[in-house]
Amino acid sequence: METVVEEPAIASLVAALEQAAQSAKQLPNTTHPSQIHQIYSTLHSAHHHLSSFLSQSA
Repeated sequence: METVVEEPAIASLVAALEQAAQSAKQLPNTTHPSQIHQIYSTLHSAHHHLSSFLSQSA
């Protein structure tokens, strides 16, 4: 049985992962609490997108 995942879901996942990767690269040079919170939010969003994607394709 093949599971079909919609293209918008894949595009959204890819965009979230790319943004998370960019944010992760900024971590070593970030000290301001609001920047750290923004990076955390970006990583959390990517985690949510990935979890949703995996649950749809299971």
